[in-house]
Amino acid sequence: MAIVTRLNPPLKWAGGKRWLISYMSTLWEPFSNRRLVEPFCGGLGVALGLAPKSALLNDINPH
Repeated sequence: MAIVTRLNPPLKWAGGKRWLISYMSTLWEPFSNRRLVEPFCGGLGVALGLAPKSALLNDINPH
């Protein structure tokens, strides 16, 4: 089994979901062979915390 290093988001983001990773990782485990689709990635807290093999990340914040 490979050891996966979880990364922290590069910036703090209003509405960040990093605090949910401990809960989401349990839910994500059965589907970890699928691609993570994150329509509101913001500070990348979920994507970096779950460390998916494949991800589609998007955000439409002009700031």
